[in-house]
Amino acid sequence: MSTMQASLPMYDFPEVREATEKWWHGIAKHMKQQGIDNVPTHLIDDVPLRQLWTSEHLLLSQCCGFDVMHSYKEHLSVLMISDWDAKGCQTGQYCSVVVVHEGSDYVSLEDLKGCTAVINDPESHSGMNTLFSSIQPFSEAGKFFKAIHVSEAHANSLKFIQDKRADVAAIDCVTFALLKRYRPSAL
Repeated sequence: MSTMQASLPMYDFPEVREATEKWWHGIAKHMKQQGIDNVPTHLIDDVPLRQLWTSEHLLLSQCCGFDVMHSYKEHLSVLMISDWDAKGCQTGQYCSVVVVHEGSDYVSLEDLKGCTAVINDPESHSGMNTLFSSIQPFSEAGKFFKAIHVSEAHANSLKFIQDKRADVAAIDCVTFALLKRYRPSAL
């Protein structure tokens, strides 16, 4: 019997890790009660997501819906959809927050033309697709931003904005709510 893996990586901030572990223990308990064998007792958090989501040993994880339907559709199946208690995340709804530096003069999306954007990942719905679809009506021949950086995480995108290495980013509403609560200086 191979060792199965479980991970809940999407909002795995140190500030909420204890709650995430408790959430996992509840999920694992119910899986075992339903007769599922080889349920991991602990979450893993040290495996890169691409490796994790394609592993034959993965039992359960979190992944954005866009990724499930595109890049990982051959590897992942949807078992449940989380219902987060965060502003903008009403049941069945999705939201990202478009952010700029607090000292900037930008007041509309159109004002951002020719600026520098930062996205968390080229395959991110919350950090890339949302931003690009928002500015699409203002782009010309598919061009809007002068440059685009990739930060690898929403919190990193905010650091790009704070350091003025980028002018705009889209941050998913759950990450935004967690940062507002636990790391307000990040906003």
